[in-house]
Amino acid sequence: MKEGREETDAVVSRVLDGDRDAYRRIVEEYEVKVRILLAAMLPDNFWVEDLTQEVFLTAFMKLSEYEIGTSFEAWIREIARNYARNERRRWIREHQAKERHRAEIERIAAERLDALAEGAGDDMVSTIHECIDELKDRTAGVVKAFYFDSESGRDIAEKQGKPEGWVRLVLYRARAAIAECMTRKGALGRV
Repeated sequence: MKEGREETDAVVSRVLDGDRDAYRRIVEEYEVKVRILLAAMLPDNFWVEDLTQEVFLTAFMKLSEYEIGTSFEAWIREIARNYARNERRRWIREHQAKERHRAEIERIAAERLDALAEGAGDDMVSTIHECIDELKDRTAGVVKAFYFDSESGRDIAEKQGKPEGWVRLVLYRARAAIAECMTRKGALGRV
């Protein structure tokens, strides 16, 4: 369709007059530009495909609002920007909420572990070490690095060539396995 604004306006007029198939020409002309804009604005490219479709569906539904003689590209890019901004806001809210909840869970767990540690004798400490030694080597290494060597999750992840979320998952599963082991050995009440 590369003929320019007049050609785009002519296609828009045809679509508004009922020629829905003509809309394909608009999609073909502007799809790449919309995808690039969305990819640049979104925190995760996972949504580019779906949002591109939504942008073109919205543009089709609101085509009568487009002012013939103005820049169709600017108009559809603004629709895309709005979708990207909304998705970005949603993503930020979701991740902030996850961080708040994660911090609260870690605070509660730390309080309980502190309480356990205060009442723990040498038998408890040796049982913890036995249970850690029962873990797979890689998991035990992550636990020891995090809890005994005070390495950050980020540092451990870099050494292991894994994302930081992997470290959190390994620690979560390791804590559950250690608690189960300690219960089995009679060092803890039922979890």
